[in-house]
Amino acid sequence: MPTPASSPLVLFDGECNLCNRSIQFILDHEIGHDIRFAASRSPAGQEALGGCGLACRPGSIVVIESGRCYTKSSATIRLARHLRKPWNLLGLLAMIPAPMRDRAYEFIAANRHGISRRLAHCRIAEPSVAGRFLA
Repeated sequence: MPTPASSPLVLFDGECNLCNRSIQFILDHEIGHDIRFAASRSPAGQEALGGCGLACRPGSIVVIESGRCYTKSSATIRLARHLRKPWNLLGLLAMIPAPMRDRAYEFIAANRHGISRRLAHCRIAEPSVAGRFLA
């Protein structure tokens, strides 16, 4: 199993239902079960964002992998590499220029609460994955 430092870290908006559903989707479809997660507003999330030189990014996913930080559509594409087929084919979106991908990403992020209702509380992680969520 990869060490925590080499495992991808996904920072997400902990108050957004779309984000939380996305995390559940990743957990259900990932290949290796090594991705770690932290809410971007949590102490661990803030520390990781600071290490990337980024401020709190509510509504935007950030993936930190191999010492590099990926945001917006690039983060989503990076995550696709860790998903089982056919979901890993989302990585083909990298062929679309980043400015175009990011415009679509920003539209979804701006409308995420209308797309998916706000959660009163998050689904509690099963004990088998709880240790992968950083506080």
